[in-house]
Amino acid sequence: AADITLPLGGDGMVLDVVVNDARLARTLQPEWIGRPWLETVTEESRPRLRELLQEAMRETKPAEGEVNHRVATDRPVRLVRYCVTCMAGSK
Repeated sequence: AADITLPLGGDGMVLDVVVNDARLARTLQPEWIGRPWLETVTEESRPRLRELLQEAMRETKPAEGEVNHRVATDRPVRLVRYCVTCMAGSK
């Protein structure tokens, strides 16, 4: 179970956003679909997200880490912990 599920295309584009918590859904930017996942995080989090994506591509176990997202509320960022998995056939 996950609070946020982001299926990505091979090019890193967000294909869908599934949020299992209504309160959390209200704080996230709704325009993520069709954008690169890297563009949804703060500039400071981009190197860490690149590392997570690379690790997920070369390892058989999920890569885990935290990144900051800009949010639609008065809070400037939201820290999100991700578990990144490369699906079969996408390596």
